[in-house]
Amino acid sequence: MAAAAFCGLVGCSEDVGVELVPITGVVKLDSRPLPNARVVFRPKSGRPSAGTTDAEGRYEVLYTVDEPGALPGPHTISISTFVEPNSDSDDPVQQKGQPEGVPAVYNRKSTLTHDIDPEHSEPVDFDLQSKPDGRTAAK
Repeated sequence: MAAAAFCGLVGCSEDVGVELVPITGVVKLDSRPLPNARVVFRPKSGRPSAGTTDAEGRYEVLYTVDEPGALPGPHTISISTFVEPNSDSDDPVQQKGQPEGVPAVYNRKSTLTHDIDPEHSEPVDFDLQSKPDGRTAAK
């Protein structure tokens, strides 16, 4: 199921010759790990890359199901915990759905940005705030 949702978000066709940069990191909300959050890196042009945080808030983005990484250059990042209810799913969380637990400034109205340098792949960590103060660039 997750693979199908991922394909809908970022596509699953093979792109030959695309330069990708590995992107991993940790997402926290109020200094605590944020599990089950969807992290999406959207470049100015080209396909987005996405991943989901684990119980410790760690994530790795994928360009396609089989290709980890993201395109180099500037990105807008969205982080969301919203899950739309899906009565056809076998997953209890997807059946029930989940309300958004992250402020809109990090998803629908995201101000999160990061410039991916193809020469230096370092973790891209986020420490989000329940009550953001406007400082929202990646660390």
